[in-house]
Amino acid sequence: TPLPNFCLYLDHMLPTSRSVGIGIIHASASFSVLVPVIMTDLFQDRHLGIALMSINIAGLVAIMVSVTFGSWVVSSGSPWQSGLIGVPLIAIVPLLCLLWAKNNLRNVQKHDKGIAKIFVDALSILSIKSFILLSATYSLTNFATAAYNFWFPSMYLIIWDTTPDIFLGIPYTVVTILNSGAMIVGMAMGIPTLMWFAQSWRYGTGLFEGRNEYLRAYPIVVSAGSSLNAASFILSIIMLDRSYLACLASTFFVGIGTAADASLSQQMMLMVVPSSERAAAIALSRLISSIVGIPSAQIVGLIADLIRGDSTLPSDRFHAYQLASLCASSLLIASVICFLLLAFSFNLDCEKAKEIKDKEEEEEADERTALIEKEALLSKE
Repeated sequence: TPLPNFCLYLDHMLPTSRSVGIGIIHASASFSVLVPVIMTDLFQDRHLGIALMSINIAGLVAIMVSVTFGSWVVSSGSPWQSGLIGVPLIAIVPLLCLLWAKNNLRNVQKHDKGIAKIFVDALSILSIKSFILLSATYSLTNFATAAYNFWFPSMYLIIWDTTPDIFLGIPYTVVTILNSGAMIVGMAMGIPTLMWFAQSWRYGTGLFEGRNEYLRAYPIVVSAGSSLNAASFILSIIMLDRSYLACLASTFFVGIGTAADASLSQQMMLMVVPSSERAAAIALSRLISSIVGIPSAQIVGLIADLIRGDSTLPSDRFHAYQLASLCASSLLIASVICFLLLAFSFNLDCEKAKEIKDKEEEEEADERTALIEKEALLSKE
């Protein structure tokens, strides 16, 4: 969501708002953890995938719109208070969605567990191979993208000052809009297409009519998309000082590659963990990826300083940032390997999660039957 980025900007501009900004970030984090779990209580199978896909599209578009809006506020000379307009309006949307979900949830199992039991059950998900691999992909991708998002304005501005002809005379604000637009168009084309392709392969419909269901379709499609994402991401960094049009085209394919991850990864996470531990799994996965991603900008900056040495030339600074960003982007290749390994453990972990769910439902049914029989005996007496 755009809320964390906005809060950091607000914290810089208005220090007295720090506690409010932290509160908004915490609310945003809770929203990102709980909403996928709520969706599993509202939807199932294909409908769940479509619902999660829609949420991810909204989140990714919101991030890009916030970056574009922020660049406009900075470059247009508008008062910084302009940034306060969008957040209250954006906050209304999830509030309305939560109010709607509250009245439409299906009956959900309630577990009477102590804090220690909940903690032990939450840690038990670390024994699920697919969970570990998915968390690893989130962490590696988050490290690379967080570092790039921090340093790419500096890289763009250096090229803007030294070789402006590469940008074909396009204003900086328009450049950020085009970058965001290329990414959005790529995702808008890729997310529904890849979701339809993966679900058709998974359920044996559409292009795969008449074939057996194939559960590994999801990790295979995501690994292919991650491969495209990694290649395009690295190419966009290499072409930044050579051709802006090539860089823009690479950004478009980054959007298509990101689409597979955005449309299927969360659903795969929810499929491999027991239903009673879904919130803990998502929270723990996000915690791990956040811890890995937090020092990414500092590490990339340190690598850039080591490469640059004592030189203060803009060209040396740019190439140092570029090489450091390429080093961080190599982690995207490792995430592709994790997705490929996921294809081998995904089936087994899904079956185990289904067995646990069936066992919990049987125990609950037995308890309900015993309670009904007890009430019947009491009524006879």
